[in-house]
Amino acid sequence: MKQFCVAISAAVALIGLSGSGLAEPASQVSNPSLSVEAGNKAELVVTLEDRDAIQAVVKMHVVSLNQLRADLFSQTLTQMTQGAFDSPQDLLAFFAAHNIPLLNAYSFRFTGMSLDGPVPVQHGYLVDKDGVAWNVMFGMQRIGKSEWRITSTLIERVPGLST
Repeated sequence: MKQFCVAISAAVALIGLSGSGLAEPASQVSNPSLSVEAGNKAELVVTLEDRDAIQAVVKMHVVSLNQLRADLFSQTLTQMTQGAFDSPQDLLAFFAAHNIPLLNAYSFRFTGMSLDGPVPVQHGYLVDKDGVAWNVMFGMQRIGKSEWRITSTLIERVPGLST
């Protein structure tokens, strides 16, 4: 936990660099919490604290991929995903090749959160370096109290929009 918090702090510091080009995402708080029934299990609740933690992980994911920081990028994904690669550099190379809009992000902001069954999904809006607009959705998994990792990413071009 301590190492991850340090990594988030480092990512936040990286975002603040004037040369990064990535905008500070706006906070989204339309509902104080989201919840869904998880079968016979206890109800899944995404609190404001969880939203903050999710957004910190997603922000670190976008910035560390954009800045090719394998050490930070790998920490945004689940242990299972990390274990599928020989090194954080291999993981970064794979995701960079398959997530070109994130790699070329110029600006990013959060646009909301939803639940896909029991999976919280963080939504974002990204504009790449060529001015093309993208909707991005990150499926999230809780790994501890207010600790989250990304399990899936879906990137869709916004039809007809470019800046």
